[in-house]
Amino acid sequence: MTFAKCILTIPVPPILRVGMELSEVSRLERSIAQIKRDLSSLSEERWRAALARNEESVFKARVKAVEKTLDNCNAIAKYVSNFSAPVGKEIQRRELNARKTFEIIRSTNDPKILHSWIKEQLIPSTKLAERMAHMTASTSRKVQGASSDFHKWT
Repeated sequence: MTFAKCILTIPVPPILRVGMELSEVSRLERSIAQIKRDLSSLSEERWRAALARNEESVFKARVKAVEKTLDNCNAIAKYVSNFSAPVGKEIQRRELNARKTFEIIRSTNDPKILHSWIKEQLIPSTKLAERMAHMTASTSRKVQGASSDFHKWT
């Protein structure tokens, strides 16, 4: 086999940025999937605290969920940056801004203020990050020859 044929058989998506390693992308995908599993556990923790009508535990569980959601946005920003640096930077900018305002919100210990902040700032930023990550991952999979148009973190 000639060198040219050998290079052509390596399955590297053409949308990857120069210098990016597939192992890094795989590591970030696994990290995002783990964060999503952690978020699911935190959701159950919050639900149990709400059933017990323990407002302090509900607040603590929501704070943990916010922190994990911000970690998820950070991991997504790194993942997307491997394909599009400007989009990744925008996700990261929003995540850093949310972290700054979250510290102020957390210090109030007011569940209503936290809930309002989650609805007004965290959810829109997270939705954007998730959309960009799914679009990036789905496109990458499609370029690699996957039959599905939609990517699901596993």
